[in-house]
Amino acid sequence: MQRSISRSCGQQSFLSPAGARALTDHWRDLADRVGITPANLAVLKNGRAKAVRFATLAALCEVLKCQPGDLLRWEAEDAAAD
Repeated sequence: MQRSISRSCGQQSFLSPAGARALTDHWRDLADRVGITPANLAVLKNGRAKAVRFATLAALCEVLKCQPGDLLRWEAEDAAAD
């Protein structure tokens, strides 16, 4: 989730520290319960994902009993990167 989910909004999303900690706990069990592979869960945790499906985000929130804002943080894109 490190890169922009929607480039048109000029924002980037990153896992918050709390979100990263939550994803580290019970790694394989969490991946199984969410319905993704441990490798894809690692991509999300380490900030290498270019996008996240709403269904995956919803499943993460349901399993972790949290809100999307507990897992994501938003930062403005650096204007020099364009």
